Amino acid sequence: MIFFFWLVIGGIVGAIIQQSKSGSAGTGCLLGALLGPIGWLIIYLTSGKQCPYCRSSIHKAATRCPKCSKDIETQNSDNSLSIPFDKR
Repeated sequence: MIFFFWLVIGGIVGAIIQQSKSGSAGTGCLLGALLGPIGWLIIYLTSGKQCPYCRSSIHKAATRCPKCSKDIETQNSDNSLSIPFDKR
């Protein structure tokens, strides 16, 4: 009974954390239920980059959002902003 309780609580907390990171609540629920607090840490620490326009999750190295197709500013190692080259 206690094991089932921890599965449910772990899944709910994992889903909430993942949803707050604009990700899939199902993935967070699965990790939280199977790994408990370790899963919560994994979900929290592996947050990706978000599109500043549509807030969808994108790859960390992406320069264009696959959902809204807008260019995204990237930050170089010297902390200066660069705007991606527009191919017209």
